[in-house]
Amino acid sequence: MPAESPIVILIRHGRTKGNTGPNPVVRAWSEFSLSREGLLDAELAAQQLKKFDPKMVYSSDLNRDRQTAEIISSSFDNIPYDCDFGLRTANVGDLEEQPEADTREIAERWYKEPWWQVPGGESLNEFLRRWYPAFDAKFDLAKECEACRPSVIVTHGRNIAAIHARSEMIPQCEAQMTIPGGLSLVYLDSSLEPKIEFLSRTEPILEDI
Repeated sequence: MPAESPIVILIRHGRTKGNTGPNPVVRAWSEFSLSREGLLDAELAAQQLKKFDPKMVYSSDLNRDRQTAEIISSSFDNIPYDCDFGLRTANVGDLEEQPEADTREIAERWYKEPWWQVPGGESLNEFLRRWYPAFDAKFDLAKECEACRPSVIVTHGRNIAAIHARSEMIPQCEAQMTIPGGLSLVYLDSSLEPKIEFLSRTEPILEDI
């Protein structure tokens, strides 16, 4: 299936007050709601999705994901929408709501030492053991069931970068993610291997702490 016929479309949730302004903070599992700009991000994402006619929407249970997903679902006559804890971003424990500028060295260590667990949180390996199976289950369902294709997964920059890293077989710390509200298409290439194509501007994963 070419990129024009995606199986899953990944959407990074809209902006919150935590990742805007001059001093953004680490969001992770903290319950930030969409800002006014974030609501607009979700509306614009829904507009971009129209050409793909999505059949299903998933998100984690975090507020910013649910709000983005609900806007998308309602934009398509309330297509089925489901929450899955496995779609959450990484749990970074004691780093939550700390200024991003103060946590960059720790974030780099988290990526370069994937077994290392953030105090009060999880390691990169633990995050991937949760995220990859959750994603794969939804990808496989959409691949086999036309009525679920394409499915939309509203998620986080870290999660999108993890799919990019696996698709391109590059280190996690070198992967890219879309900007908030951005779209990424996940499809099968000629070898029937999942590949990702970004439709929005991207930024390095180390920008998403």
